[in-house]
Amino acid sequence: MDWSFFGANGNAANGPARFKATELTINTQGYSAYGINAQKNSVIDLGQGSTINTAGNYATGIWNWGVITADALTINATGADSIGIETREGGTVTVGANSHISSELAGGIVASGNGAIIDFTGTESARNTIFSGGSYGASAQGTGSAIHLYNTDVTIDRRGALGL
Repeated sequence: MDWSFFGANGNAANGPARFKATELTINTQGYSAYGINAQKNSVIDLGQGSTINTAGNYATGIWNWGVITADALTINATGADSIGIETREGGTVTVGANSHISSELAGGIVASGNGAIIDFTGTESARNTIFSGGSYGASAQGTGSAIHLYNTDVTIDRRGALGL
């Protein structure tokens, strides 16, 4: 497997592993080539205007168990089962206005497991978008998971079957 960024090994004594950037561009290619893989005890702040492009099957843009924040984030995930953002049990993702997620062949965003939370918050003048070529735009999977969409336009196009 190949990961562009891998956050892990934070602990109670030294605090979480941390990464901070702004206007960052990440490009990956290959099977399971995640743009970001944030494990438990990691904190990632992508600031303003970062872009993640993944190409390959299972090449998810952001795979998360930690804490991630971003504003004006763009994710383009291509390849079978390449989700834009997936956060797992206990992970949180907070994405602000003017953010755009595109998943060519899978779902846009997924929160899976207890405490998995995604806040995807646009504004009236800087709406967020999710495009999905899969069967869903956003999916909260399991008890205790949640996705909050505000001022967000969702488009699902499974090879011509357009819906919201």
